[in-house]
Amino acid sequence: MINKVRKIVYLLVFVLAAGFWGVGFSGARAQEKAVSGEDGTAGTVSVSSAEAFADSVGSLWGAPVRKLLSAWQARWELAEATASGGRTVASAYWAGRKIFGVGAEQVKVESEKGVPVRVEIMFFNKGDSTSRAGMGYGSEAQASQKVEFSESAWRDCLERVMVALESLGEKRRCSIGAGKLRRRAEAWKRGETVFVLDAQRNEFVRVFVVPVSRFGELTTSVAERAKSGGKLSLNLEKRKNGDVLISNIPMVNQGQKGYCVPATVERVLRYYGIDDLDMHKIAELAGTGVGGGTSLSSTVRGLAPVVKKNKLAFSSQKLSLSKVRQSVDRGVPLIWAMYSTPEYEDRMTAQTSERAAAAGVPAWAKHLNAMEDLEFSPEEARKSAHVCLIIGYNMKTKELCVSNSWGDFAKEHWVRFKDAELVSQGNQVWLLK
Repeated sequence: MINKVRKIVYLLVFVLAAGFWGVGFSGARAQEKAVSGEDGTAGTVSVSSAEAFADSVGSLWGAPVRKLLSAWQARWELAEATASGGRTVASAYWAGRKIFGVGAEQVKVESEKGVPVRVEIMFFNKGDSTSRAGMGYGSEAQASQKVEFSESAWRDCLERVMVALESLGEKRRCSIGAGKLRRRAEAWKRGETVFVLDAQRNEFVRVFVVPVSRFGELTTSVAERAKSGGKLSLNLEKRKNGDVLISNIPMVNQGQKGYCVPATVERVLRYYGIDDLDMHKIAELAGTGVGGGTSLSSTVRGLAPVVKKNKLAFSSQKLSLSKVRQSVDRGVPLIWAMYSTPEYEDRMTAQTSERAAAAGVPAWAKHLNAMEDLEFSPEEARKSAHVCLIIGYNMKTKELCVSNSWGDFAKEHWVRFKDAELVSQGNQVWLLK
């Protein structure tokens, strides 16, 4: 009965949201995959102004998502829908090219059952500000300069986006998110399309573009979509060679910024069906510095109240092959803090490539055992601090399957457990379940 009441409440919220927009307004890096239209006849999405964008996108809301993606004339990286999340996300880095006359960082298109339901345009985020400023790391003066740049750049970006959106006409104040994530925003409507400006001071400036019927999703919690651990085991892929892995964790590409922690955590949240908390908001909650760089422990503390509302909690456990097996068998990925040194990455890449052509499991296991110890210098390794996911294992060969937030090419790599122990930051991993 409680679940039925919740569903009715959520339905009413969506209906009221649609009704709200129906009255009161006057008219109006890594390896990438190119996605083309099914019939090659899709038009071009105009990004010259907000009005032109609304008019060109508005006619594509009900069309297959491929038509919208091809109309952008961009190269998209796809993260396929998960059994629990239910959405496919296509993202493209914009590299400073302009949208509405303002330089943008990234565009994401979310779809359900092959139909687009949301476009997110990231105009500014703190993680990219250092590279845009052309400043390096090091001195206290440089750190101060980066902060000053971040503040002025954020303010300038927000003003430019506001001017672009105000051409749409009357704006309405609204609130988006749920619980501790609930925050004020501003919205504009043109035709059947709603633009929502979401900006956090010195953190990010982004615009959500959704059909009127989907506006309510920005204002409600998605806790009901988080799945219980018992059902997550359905996401396992078991291979004849002994590989066991969680095969459908969404990819989030951290890009050039030091957002490995926020991007990795976002991937786990999306895996559980929680898609209203992206890496930029995670970075804000975790206190990420300008240019990136996030403490995993601070992320755990910052997100604890938020994930609790979705009936999830962070916990840690010892890094051992048996413990990894227990978690993966339940469909629970592990968040791993480690040192991704050049020597480690070279071996990881080579090992993943070579194992595909190995002459049977016994021969491959023998080859791994004969490998020399990985070169590792604790002092040098500190420059390569990184966080990624452990998503699988092979007990026969004593390997771990790791997944980095670098794009589709990094979705599945294999490393010796012995090497993983060597480069691990401490002897523990984190879980969200």
